Order: sequence, then C-alpha cells, then structure tokens
Amino acid sequence: MRASMPTHLTDAALLRDLDTLAAHERGATAAIVGHIAEADRRGLYAPAYPSMHAYCLGRLRLSEDAAYRRIQAARAAREFPVLLSELDRGRLNLSAVCLLAPHLTTENVDELVAAATHKSNADIRQWLMERFRPASASASRQIEVRLPRLAVQQVECPTPPVPAPPEPLPPLEDSRPCAYEMRFTISPRGHERFRYAQALLSHAVPSGDVASVGRASAVPGPA
Repeated sequence: MRASMPTHLTDAALLRDLDTLAAHERGATAAIVGHIAEADRRGLYAPAYPSMHAYCLGRLRLSEDAAYRRIQAARAAREFPVLLSELDRGRLNLSAVCLLAPHLTTENVDELVAAATHKSNADIRQWLMERFRPASASASRQIEVRLPRLAVQQVECPTPPVPAPPEPLPPLEDSRPCAYEMRFTISPRGHERFRYAQALLSHAVPSGDVASVGRASAVPGPA
C-alpha cells in the first residue's frame, strides 16, 4: 500500500487510523528488533556484510542512528525477553530500552522496566542517575585540618619568631570506589565519528557504553 495524504478522511476516521497505525508500528518495531536479535546471533549478516550494523545500513536501508538503536535493543532483548514484549505493548519505546540496556541485570530488570514504563526519556535519565548514583558521590567527607604549631619560646633576635612547620598530614584512607561524572560538548562531526566507533565495536561492546568504547579503540570516522 502506497502512502498518501489522507485528506479525504473525516476527523474521527483520521484519529482512529492514527491509533491503529501507531499500534501496528509498535508491533512492527518489536518484530524487527526480534528478527535482528536472531539474525545477529546466527551471524547471518556475513559474508556479504562485516557486521550487523553494516547489514542494517546496506540491506535494510536504516539510518545509522536507527540501526544502532535497534541493534542495541535487540541484544538487550536477547538477554531479557521481557523488553521485547514491553516494546510490543507500547509500555516502553525504543529509546527507553536503549537507555535501560547498559544497567540491566537479572536482579533489577523488573524494577527498571516498571520504573521506565510510559516515562519520557528525560524522566528515565533522571531516574537512572539517581538510582545508580555512586555512594561516594553523596557521602560527605570530613577532613582534619591541622594548624601549624607556634613556637613556645621566643629568641632574642632582630627578626620575628618563625612558627614551627606543620606536621605532615597522613594520607586519607578511603577504600570506597570513586566515580566521576564528566560533561562535555562535541561537534556534530565528532558525535558522528563516535557513533561510527560504537557501531564498529558493537560486537565487543554490545551496550555501547561510552567509557568502554573509548577504552576499546579510537576509531576514525567514515571517509
């Protein structure tokens, strides 16, 4: 069926069709994600394509961003099938699945899915930031500051007495792991190059984690 402007529809029919098409799109997206997951597991993109990402671009004609998100969701759904059913039901959208994917474990998958249901991307990011905030980030530390000891006796001399040097402070012992949050801005070209690196390393870093991709390799962008 070829798409065309539905100018002939009444208001009620137009809205009814929109609801139907949105439901079909959710089902189609979930089905595509499931098929990508299985094709990726079987390695069916080879030998014609070097990776599942290249297959999605060349064979399925997806954009780079659409391919990346569907592959990330597919690999997460392969490990946690509940994501596929929630995607099909419309309780989670594709972006929500991708936001949750790096944080999911067998212990927390139900909690995270419930928290993200019908939430906006901004709300999910905020909730994840609070949920996985390192303990060291919120714990306040009290540091002992030792003042220098003044000389007790003054010697007759033309210059004023010099205070004794302070005792060296012992190193703080803190075995708690520290985590740092860094925010920076990059150009559209830089963002494109990084997304390209994520795609090339999708077999080694399925979650697309920024730090992991950065450690794995500095990959140049497409020519």
